Amino acid sequence: MEERRCEALSAQQHGVISLEQALDLKMPRRRIRSRIDAGRWVPLLPGVYRLPGAPTTWRQGVMAACLWAGADGAASHETSACLWGLDGFRPGLISIATALNLRAPATSELTVHAKWQLDRGEVRRAGGIPTVAVARTLIDLAATRPGIRNYNVAV
Repeated sequence: MEERRCEALSAQQHGVISLEQALDLKMPRRRIRSRIDAGRWVPLLPGVYRLPGAPTTWRQGVMAACLWAGADGAASHETSACLWGLDGFRPGLISIATALNLRAPATSELTVHAKWQLDRGEVRRAGGIPTVAVARTLIDLAATRPGIRNYNVAV
């Protein structure tokens, strides 16, 4: 029963689930550990796992990073621009913003903008992924990328 709930949730999250979510769904720690040990749940980031049958995709990596970053984590900067379909932005290095003081694991292709304060209205969902809203994305990019200041967006 708990396993099905975990699978259903991960299916809505590009095939990933956090340890916290699995525990909230009443999956016993020992059963989680046995799935990890058997290679059925594949660790992507600390406390975030890919479940069986889920293809590995860039969006899955973004969702995993957002789950790892906690409740306030959201795709940001170039990643957010790509998810919103802004011209000139393609899948690549993953950037997230979080209120937590996190550092990206050394083995990941992840940029963390830690201690980043986002208002509730500044985070939306793009393809089911928590993502910084377009207006805030453009402001953040303008502050970090030369040449972005003249980007035109039809709203």
